[in-house]
Amino acid sequence: KDASDFTFIFVGNIDPETSKPLIAQYLGALPSINRKEKAKDINMSYNAGLIQNTFEKTMQNPKTTVIDVYSGQTNLNLENRTKMSVLQQILQILYTEKVREDESGTYGVGVYASVSSYPKGLGSIQISFDTNAEKKDLLNEIIHKELNNIAANGPREEDFNKVIEFLTKKQSENEQENNYWLNMIRDFYEIDKYNGYSQYLSTLKKITPQDIKNFANSILSQKNLVEVIMVGVN
Repeated sequence: KDASDFTFIFVGNIDPETSKPLIAQYLGALPSINRKEKAKDINMSYNAGLIQNTFEKTMQNPKTTVIDVYSGQTNLNLENRTKMSVLQQILQILYTEKVREDESGTYGVGVYASVSSYPKGLGSIQISFDTNAEKKDLLNEIIHKELNNIAANGPREEDFNKVIEFLTKKQSENEQENNYWLNMIRDFYEIDKYNGYSQYLSTLKKITPQDIKNFANSILSQKNLVEVIMVGVN
């Protein structure tokens, strides 16, 4: 109906001369009424405070799924996004050790942490795992305990060093991937010329364990937690 303010990004092994006629044919022909649209804030952010919901669901092969989401206001910038990335990797190491290996309670714990930009800067840490009903409380207690321990005392030095080394190496690998550059270019246009590339490694090298402690505390101190537990039953 109207592609007036659409921006298309192409990344990869593209020959501009052979691509231009196709772009002109399939994108240039899209209708335009010279309209500039703005996103509407429909208040879809996380609710504040503690929200807990435990419910049962009938399953042929019962399992229990636990999802915890911590959230808090934070500025979207390269430093905070980098800290969040470091925190995510540290938590992944901890939960693999404490929950999967020490307690044999799950095949794995998923950790996804991010800093989003719209409608305002928001940091979120989502942790999820499958287990059995008998172990859900014990394992979930470990999840909360380890994250709160980082906020109070900082990460273990060996975990921090391992993550910095991993992310430094991973950056050179990322730069060979089309998807990485697609995300960098998209962020540049979507987030007011945000540059997640040029200063990334220098920003990563400046981060300290104390920075991770302070950053984790800044999120957790806002006391926003959504905890959803689905208990499978016959």
